[in-house]
Amino acid sequence: MISLLLRHVIRPAGILCVLAGVLASTKPLIAAQPDDCARVDGRVLDATTLQPLSHVNVYIPELRIGEGSHSDGEFHLDHIQAGRWTLVASRVGYRDIRRSLVLDSCDSLVLELLLQPSPTMLAELQVTAESGEARTGDEAAVTRLNGEELQRHLGTTLAATLDEQAGITSRSMGPAPARPVLRGLSGDRLQLQEDGHAVGDLSSTSADHAVAIDPASARSVSLLRGPEALVHTGSSIGGVVDVQRGTIPPARAHGISTTALLSLESGSSSMVAGASMDAPLGRQRIHVDGSWREGGDTRTPTGRLGNSSISTQGFSTGLRLQEGLGLEGLSFTLLESDYGIPGGFVGAHPGGVDIGMSRRNARARFGWQPGLSTLDHIELETTASTYHHVEYSKSGRIGISFDVQNMGARLLLHQRPAEQPRALLLGMEAARRSLVTGGLTQMPSVDQNNGALFLLKHWQPGQLTLVTAARLNHTTIMPERERISSVVGHIRERSFTGAGFSLRMEHPLGGIFSNSPDNALHGIRAGMLLNQGWRAPTMEELFSGGPHLAAYSYEIGNPELEAELGSNGELYLLVARKGLRSRLAVYATRWHRYIFPEFTGHFSSRRADLYEYRYTGQDAIHRGWELELEWTPAEPWSVNLELADVQGWLVDGKVPLPETPPLRGRLGMDWQNSLLVLGLSLEAADRQDRVYQSPAPDAIPEAATAGWARLDGQVSVRLVRGRALHSLMLSVDNLLDREYRDHLNRVRSVMPETGHSLRLSWKVYL
Repeated sequence: MISLLLRHVIRPAGILCVLAGVLASTKPLIAAQPDDCARVDGRVLDATTLQPLSHVNVYIPELRIGEGSHSDGEFHLDHIQAGRWTLVASRVGYRDIRRSLVLDSCDSLVLELLLQPSPTMLAELQVTAESGEARTGDEAAVTRLNGEELQRHLGTTLAATLDEQAGITSRSMGPAPARPVLRGLSGDRLQLQEDGHAVGDLSSTSADHAVAIDPASARSVSLLRGPEALVHTGSSIGGVVDVQRGTIPPARAHGISTTALLSLESGSSSMVAGASMDAPLGRQRIHVDGSWREGGDTRTPTGRLGNSSISTQGFSTGLRLQEGLGLEGLSFTLLESDYGIPGGFVGAHPGGVDIGMSRRNARARFGWQPGLSTLDHIELETTASTYHHVEYSKSGRIGISFDVQNMGARLLLHQRPAEQPRALLLGMEAARRSLVTGGLTQMPSVDQNNGALFLLKHWQPGQLTLVTAARLNHTTIMPERERISSVVGHIRERSFTGAGFSLRMEHPLGGIFSNSPDNALHGIRAGMLLNQGWRAPTMEELFSGGPHLAAYSYEIGNPELEAELGSNGELYLLVARKGLRSRLAVYATRWHRYIFPEFTGHFSSRRADLYEYRYTGQDAIHRGWELELEWTPAEPWSVNLELADVQGWLVDGKVPLPETPPLRGRLGMDWQNSLLVLGLSLEAADRQDRVYQSPAPDAIPEAATAGWARLDGQVSVRLVRGRALHSLMLSVDNLLDREYRDHLNRVRSVMPETGHSLRLSWKVYL
């Protein structure tokens, strides 16, 4: 079935024609549209001063409608369908609040919302609700950064933006190509998305490939694990990082919404500027955003890291169309970037390597509301993207090039009965990727077809929350021609089929013994997460065969690899009490045929200046724990703590897995009033001497790293002037200019991490 889907329904135009015919043929069976004349009016106030709050985002995520509160704190939402919905109100510097709404036909509801000021130092645990993402209606172990918290952590790359979150580190070959690593997992095990769809770049394949997302244009960044991740990828154990840009504006929002950002950083002499606007265009709504980044070589305590500069420009536009037409919205995104890979170590070019990349993406969203009791909403999204990547030596000679074309479609069927927590999501997706290689690489050009069927179900029996998901995957990888390679082996078409499963169970501990607020266990929830993950080997893992210029390595694929399987279990506690919010998680994963590039510890016999890496699949184990805590001992003080540790080893011989991050943590203290936040934090990592060494005789082991600690400081101010909300932030990273080296940075032997760096950021909301 999936094979037929891939061969006959892969092109978006074909999918649209099929759906149009189905809908047309069933039109007499579709019930009348439900009433949508209900409205909600209200006012938002500061819970401490009772003063009106402007620029509060008030929205109903299930319907994707909302607006910002006006200067008098008032908001107005109209044309709301009858049903059970959730109203969310959020603003920078305040805790989000949620209200359940039950609206009959043409109801009119008036609300007063009180927002509590908060430093929001610990990212709220919730599931975001955008198109293409499962809406479960409950809080889950999903980290989200937005608003002031996102601005505070905004870095040069997506990895740098997420780097201070518990369990997240970054793999890099210099500042520009850094990529997030979650619990020691990266590559295709941690899928990167933009507005609910895979980015389509090559950042998962090698440490020198940058992520084709500029965080300066992000509205929020979410990390999904478990059932919510399985909706997007078969590798649910690693998870999904979803960057929401809102390129297709929300429906029925009122007025013009504008943001502008300017950021200066001394550590790399960089400047970032960005702006976005949502505005009405007749009965439609348009979105436009743009960003520009220019940075020089990174300054370290021992000198400048040569050839580590970056230049990036991005632009996107989107249109939300009038409802009832089927086509809900269109968007187009463009990103271009040039950056350097440092040299100067064994196997590297003396002056480093320069990389240029560009990505273009177009997206169309369709939606229908058939008005059936068993089918609430139908969504279809189609995407098409092109990605170009070229690596140059300092002489200007092209060493390697990649051209990638991605096409995909995603169909979602939402069942939302009167009791929303019983919602069911069914979906199917199909995608095609074409990779054309050039330059010195011996890897063949390859086509890849992917297809999947999936479902997500949410139950709420009493106080117990159950969320489960299942996914069936099929992948076919087709090289341009079948041949026998003296380096790689038998290069031929490979097909893989497998399934994934995930279950999350969560229950309040206080509810087991007593529902009284005085109960010692009140506000504490216990949960368990079970995952069975599946991942097909990638094109690169199967067919790589030759020197990789910017990675400074000789890579040899393995066309005999089988699919990777992982079984994962996690136990966690969530605490949400007055003055205290925390999360503690312990987990373990058993891998069958864990695929990784084995560092042989020897130079290649074909290129004596490059170390050889061979892809292999071996049984392995990961286990670890995470702790996040936000404690307010007395206003206006708050204490924040994040700790995480993971260990991994091969089952055969208990050899440590390569590139595993050490124990790492962060302790911070903040003082805040309604206008000002002062913060000081200490970040540290243990030494990492549990390193991989190939069993080959005389093999050189992976280099160990020493422990380190650094001190950071931050001051932020929030001001309202007229219609504008200003957020100004001054931060100092590595305040004492300490020299330290991160274990996942492959150029650590050349230079340490960034030294003393001052960053000034100014963001305006209109």
